[in-house]
Amino acid sequence: MKRIDQESDLIQVVLIEDEPVTAKLMRLELEKHNFKVHCFLSAKEGLSFIEHHHIDIVLTDIFIPDLDGVNLIKIIRLVNKEIPIIAMSSQPETKYISVSSNAIAAGANSFFPKPVNKKALLEKIVSLI
Repeated sequence: MKRIDQESDLIQVVLIEDEPVTAKLMRLELEKHNFKVHCFLSAKEGLSFIEHHHIDIVLTDIFIPDLDGVNLIKIIRLVNKEIPIIAMSSQPETKYISVSSNAIAAGANSFFPKPVNKKALLEKIVSLI
């Protein structure tokens, strides 16, 4: 991936993840690849930021206490039909198909189980933007 030096040229990522440790680890990994990551522990805060800023891609957990990720994806799609959305969840494998299908049906471009494969996630982000 090409290195970018100016912050304004960085790919703008909104990460909505209610687990602080997971959010920090994901943010640090993405920042290593020159993404500007805006982290939110709350879906409502993340949505407010998306509504008022230029964002290149959204990464969101599906199970967030203040607003479930499927409804969040639907709302984002009302605000911006074009922004790529990657949904994530740590649900057990038995619920994976249901959770991922619901996220895709709501408008997510892709779905990743957690823990997320870093290389696959980075490749997917690059392919979507």
